[in-house]
Amino acid sequence: MPPEAQPRDWSKRPPTNCAEALEMPLQGRCQLILRDTHRAQWLEPEKWPEIRFAVVAFREAVKKPKLAVGTFATDLAVRRLVELYAAGLTADEVCGAIPLVVASPWWSSGDSPRDLGSISLTVVRRALAEREPTPATSLLSALPVPIGGRA
Repeated sequence: MPPEAQPRDWSKRPPTNCAEALEMPLQGRCQLILRDTHRAQWLEPEKWPEIRFAVVAFREAVKKPKLAVGTFATDLAVRRLVELYAAGLTADEVCGAIPLVVASPWWSSGDSPRDLGSISLTVVRRALAEREPTPATSLLSALPVPIGGRA
């Protein structure tokens, strides 16, 4: 019987291309790029599914069927998304927050138009905190028994 595959130690040899980067946890690969931004040209975060999902969520929220993004070096939107994921947000949280942000009064206020690059960690956290809790997002609904009860 072959031995169990050991998880790769990324600290010894960081990824050198997009395919290797996708083997890493999302937060780790984003933190790697923010620590060493020139790696982005080889790790290509603009091609990662989590970045693409967020772009699609934004495209749907602003009702623009075509919205292209550039590279990490040239597109603030890609850099902002990498920052969000590096901070520990999940793709579900980011994609769920985007329509909330776009629908908020903040989005349409001000003199200049906002875009995906305008969405910061503070803006996303505020949108997530202000949304109404649903049974799926409520911590209490995940408890197997009522508080103070016995299993």
